[in-house]
Amino acid sequence: MNISERTIKYYDSPDFKSNYMDCLYESYMNNEREVIGRILNLFNVSNYETEKYLKNYKVINREQAVKIYQFIADNFEIFCRSFNGWHVGYTSLESISYGEQEEQLSALYNHRTKKQYSLKYLKRIFNESCFYVSGDFAYYDLSSSGIHVDLINTELDIYLTTL
Repeated sequence: MNISERTIKYYDSPDFKSNYMDCLYESYMNNEREVIGRILNLFNVSNYETEKYLKNYKVINREQAVKIYQFIADNFEIFCRSFNGWHVGYTSLESISYGEQEEQLSALYNHRTKKQYSLKYLKRIFNESCFYVSGDFAYYDLSSSGIHVDLINTELDIYLTTL
């Protein structure tokens, strides 16, 4: 496996995704009012998906929406899902795209040979691995992939019985 293949493999790793999970959590918390409004909307107006997938579905008020928001915040990781495509689903409360990843190609060191990679070699292998190479940089488009907070979850379904 060459360096470009290892780089692509890293993009699918839990370590890479955890960086974005932190950003998603921050965005979720910073957009509290909008997320609560979205929760209310998914239960009271655009409720087709919510009613279809939550067996304990019921119409809720603002106070209950705030409790659901806090329940999701307290159990954030179980509500997060990966997405691949531009549409994350109607029950998504917040999302973040991985965007375009940039790799600097100059001054990369091969720890096995104890030598620096040649720029010519790096440009060739990154280009062969579907990176866009320009100058000393390689770009990999992940803008249609990312993670999102999905309202539909069995834990939420159980929690709804307590509201």
